Amino acid sequence: MPAHDAEDVRLLESVPLPDGVTPEQWAEEKSSWQNPRIRALLGCSGLLETVHESNQAILNCSPDRLVEIWAAVRQVARLIGDEVMPLLDGASVIPKLEEARQRTRLAGGILTATVVDEIERMPEQIEESRSKELRKLLCISLGQLHDFLQDAFADLMASDPRSFHDSGYFLSRRFRRDVEEAEWLLATVESLSTRLEEFEGRRQRDLVALLGHLDRCAALPGVDVAAATGDLLRDLVRELTPRLKEAVALRGIRFAELEVVDRWASDLPAHCHATLELFEVAALARSAAAEPAPDWERAVHERARALLGELDGLLKDLRAFLPLWRQGIGNRRALAFRRLEGGDDAG
Repeated sequence: MPAHDAEDVRLLESVPLPDGVTPEQWAEEKSSWQNPRIRALLGCSGLLETVHESNQAILNCSPDRLVEIWAAVRQVARLIGDEVMPLLDGASVIPKLEEARQRTRLAGGILTATVVDEIERMPEQIEESRSKELRKLLCISLGQLHDFLQDAFADLMASDPRSFHDSGYFLSRRFRRDVEEAEWLLATVESLSTRLEEFEGRRQRDLVALLGHLDRCAALPGVDVAAATGDLLRDLVRELTPRLKEAVALRGIRFAELEVVDRWASDLPAHCHATLELFEVAALARSAAAEPAPDWERAVHERARALLGELDGLLKDLRAFLPLWRQGIGNRRALAFRRLEGGDDAG
């Protein structure tokens, strides 16, 4: 046995190994498979880190930045296929690590057959007419590549007998950043959820009650009713829209979440402003004429009913979505904390 291998085995004697597994077996596996696959995962993560932008930034970045992101994503996709996946073929003598390897190999196979394959089908040089298509692909693929690399590294490291004791090797800074991003996004979503719950009583009293009035009566509501609902709509724009836009801009948001939340961030104020303008027009018409024309009043009534109904639907959908979103963020945060457990001394 070479001198450096003998020294490696002596160092490994302090690492707890399962029954039946010798330090020599683990040293061979570590040298041939585990260390190279961890280096490959870290290399891909480091490369992806240079272009890991929020989905909002990807959708609005300059053409030059788009080219940089696309080149890095193509390189990471190629490295996953050429280096990471072959290194996941080597079976482990550590049962727990073997289970992690099989899970990671399965996840990598799915990623290769979907995301990596789609990236490889796209030309290296993208025409301007396909810029929008490329930006959407990058939003989806960056998130999924990042998730695979993070989960693969976390699962393999959590199952490694060395755990996080070798602080110079296990390099957990990336996970700390992921924890920070998840914390920030979680705090934003919790703030949004709390504020929305505070609005629930006013929604029932002012918005739902007004919808009931419009369903029962062909006439427009009185000034007092419209004023109370108008106050609610203005508060919704002032309080909820900034929180929605803040969440959309955070790096920790997933693309599927971004699409939904970005739509609410646009539709919610748009419906509120349109309804407020309709109320103002109706008030001006009433002050100018003792009896508004029936056709005009009916048209305004129908438009108000449609806008308020859509707005109420948006608020109910948002209220139903937030707990699920918060749970998903919490799961990602818990995973990062679990993987980082014992790594606080890791520099």
